[in-house]
Amino acid sequence: MAVSEKLNYWNLFQQLAAHYVMCGMWFALAYIGNDPIIGEPINVSVKYIGAPNTPKPKGDWYFSCYLIFISMFQVHQTMHMQVAHVTMAKYSPWTRTYLFCLFYLLVVFQVNYFRDGDISTKKATAILVACVFIAQWHYIINIVLEFATILNIRVFRVKDKSNEIKLTKVVENVANKVNPIVHAKD
Repeated sequence: MAVSEKLNYWNLFQQLAAHYVMCGMWFALAYIGNDPIIGEPINVSVKYIGAPNTPKPKGDWYFSCYLIFISMFQVHQTMHMQVAHVTMAKYSPWTRTYLFCLFYLLVVFQVNYFRDGDISTKKATAILVACVFIAQWHYIINIVLEFATILNIRVFRVKDKSNEIKLTKVVENVANKVNPIVHAKD
């Protein structure tokens, strides 16, 4: 079976590097601040060998936001890759959303460092989730509108009711002219 595209190793490396950099920053976000998202550190001593090594979340609302952030972010990156593939455009994992998240998290980490952990990770995560949510829907709506323009179809528009009423009257007038006896009995 012939492959239609050659594998570009540099692009593959960029994609993997972008993914693991963001996952590393996402993981680090969980442990910073005076009130970290994940409260209990992982036990790594010899006596805990065989025990589950997963940290336990506190169960607060921001842990859900924390998980939603990385999910929405990865969905955005995947959609960007798929659209680039379908449209045969040049793909780069360094989207504006990625760069914004990267810069935002770096700022959060620096503020945390200079304030000795006195930072609200909850609020920082909630703000980041809101920004990624807005960016995600902005991207989706723009892609839909772009494809609608290319295909010459209408989306997100309501039909004008006055045109439908005029069309109904024209159809009735034509029907009356064709068979006036049938309509006179009504």
